[in-house]
Amino acid sequence: MQIYRGMDIGTAKVTHTEMQGVTHHMIDIVDPTEVYSVSRYVEDANKAVQDILARGRLPIIAGGTNLYIDSLISGLDFAERAEDNALRERLNAQYDELGGEAMIETLRGFDPSARQSSTRPTSAASCARSRSTLSPARRSPSTTRKPESARKSTTR
Repeated sequence: MQIYRGMDIGTAKVTHTEMQGVTHHMIDIVDPTEVYSVSRYVEDANKAVQDILARGRLPIIAGGTNLYIDSLISGLDFAERAEDNALRERLNAQYDELGGEAMIETLRGFDPSARQSSTRPTSAASCARSRSTLSPARRSPSTTRKPESARKSTTR
């Protein structure tokens, strides 16, 4: 929430006085009406981290949710691809034709160890999104992270 301009109350946003001369990044960078995703956060935070490192400083990653911080640190790739959108459209149509239970079974076929409790058969978008991440390389969600050697680490 600290990324949003004008949302100072209820976010524990650091004040200029509290900064005590220490530069803070990623505060007040977007308007509350803008869509801001974990993908965009990773992109913006990586730019800030690279800038800090280029100045010979050590970045400190603090605040935010586990999803956002973990995505930044582990190097998850959120690149939008046209083929992903086309695949999701096909999978949404498949969901409409077969129903939620059949889509859940398809997901289990790709990743039997996956927690399916959070994927409800009534959620076409959720099923299509989960299934689309598995289709290109037939990988389970637990293997979609970049290998250690390919990560742009923010901790080194």
